[in-house]
Amino acid sequence: CLNANMPKSEKDTVLKGLAAGTLDLVVGTHSLLSEHVVTQTLGVVVIDEQHRFGVAQRALLRSKSLESTMPHMLLMTATPIPRTLTLSTFGHLECSVLDEKPPGRLEARTQILKGPKDRLKCYQALKRRIAAKEKAFVVCPLVSPSEVEGRGAWKNVETVYKELAHWFGDNVVSVCHGQQSQDEREHQLQKFAEGESQILLATTIIEVGVDMPDVNIMVIEDANHFGLATLHQLRGRVGRGAKPSECVLLAGGKLHEEGQQRLDVMVASNDGFVIAEKDLEMRGPGDLLGLDQSGTPLKIFGSYESHMKLFESAKNDAKQILKEDPTLSLSKWKALKSVFETRMVNKEGYFEIGG
Repeated sequence: CLNANMPKSEKDTVLKGLAAGTLDLVVGTHSLLSEHVVTQTLGVVVIDEQHRFGVAQRALLRSKSLESTMPHMLLMTATPIPRTLTLSTFGHLECSVLDEKPPGRLEARTQILKGPKDRLKCYQALKRRIAAKEKAFVVCPLVSPSEVEGRGAWKNVETVYKELAHWFGDNVVSVCHGQQSQDEREHQLQKFAEGESQILLATTIIEVGVDMPDVNIMVIEDANHFGLATLHQLRGRVGRGAKPSECVLLAGGKLHEEGQQRLDVMVASNDGFVIAEKDLEMRGPGDLLGLDQSGTPLKIFGSYESHMKLFESAKNDAKQILKEDPTLSLSKWKALKSVFETRMVNKEGYFEIGG
């Protein structure tokens, strides 16, 4: 195991074991990206919650071998980012689909609330749940009021804590965010898990790795400022127990068309693959030869939905070409090879096979 909170002596033991080839398996956090992490022969890289890693980070993990090997890579996520979905479409990722929920997992009823009156209704509903000894998550996009232009009015943990403390009492609310020490975060999470508090006020730090089946409501402040993948992951924190659950999307500020579209997608579907396809449709696949994981207009490649048969046909043709001529050495592929090599020279070259 390797993570940032381990004592230095334990870290050194793991690093030496990896470099010497005496360790067969290491499980770690982003700490594995450190330049000090190297292995003798790297055979397999497994990345959970793949959407939390950047293109360069995934490429770096594959380069951790002292020998010139290209390890296999397994990526796991409930919400494939646009780039990943597109790479799957073009045949650069083999895709395995787990389309069944874990036993007993329930879908969360999702609703959008806007304006002061709806916000009051939300807090009144929370108060009823707290009176009934239930628990709730409340998520904000920021820790403190922001000086960044355009974010000054966004909801933040410090401001919302005062509101929640006014409504429910400060002993009812635990706070969890990335600016706290690891010990403080764990203390706050433990208080909430053991029932000493009933509301966990947090940032998206709870997006993954939090499994509390007795929490039945998720309230997301300024939900229109979050991406679809984050919204879906946050909603997945509830619906893990036997009771019906709900996710309340509180829309803040001026609700632009794109923000409204994202919220409408969340209300319409609980299916991570459907949400991922909508995300791709709205944001585009990114630069497949560079670092951008979204943003390039999809029309450059065609319509994901309308041209799926064309994509499949092109993918099969490409496989056949590479089977007959893996290096594109034949004269008839000269123009194709030239275009590809030019792109690779002008870009960083992060075209991910398996990334």
